[in-house]
Amino acid sequence: MWQNVPGSSYSIRRVPLVGVSRWAICQRPRGFEKYQDKSDSASALINKVMRNNGLMPSDEHTNYSLQHSFQ
Repeated sequence: MWQNVPGSSYSIRRVPLVGVSRWAICQRPRGFEKYQDKSDSASALINKVMRNNGLMPSDEHTNYSLQHSFQ
């Protein structure tokens, strides 16, 4: 299963969904509407959750740098 990640025509990425991410999108096929068109809020929450759970490679990494690793 693939999910198109919205953005400008230059930033749209097709991201393969497997495991938990596939399960999550199957539970919410329309995504998380609370964060649609609110990328700053979504990014801040993702950064907070990832940092609090030790999921960032370093303090210099952000959700933004994770997104660009898919390019």
